[in-house]
Amino acid sequence: TYNAGDNQWFRIVDKGDGTVMITNVASGWILTIQGGSLADGAPLIQSSDVGDGSQRWYFIPVYVH
Repeated sequence: TYNAGDNQWFRIVDKGDGTVMITNVASGWILTIQGGSLADGAPLIQSSDVGDGSQRWYFIPVYVH
């Protein structure tokens, strides 16, 4: 349920290489694919910066006609 708390806000941090890190405003932790899994439906968690690809994201433009 939305409550407008900082725990529900995320900061998008441009890493300068075409990827971003998504950081929770309240905790400062980073949105991470648990265990670095490449499987569909892999769990997402928040964790400290581990410095690998499990915390790097990129946005794909979607064009609607």
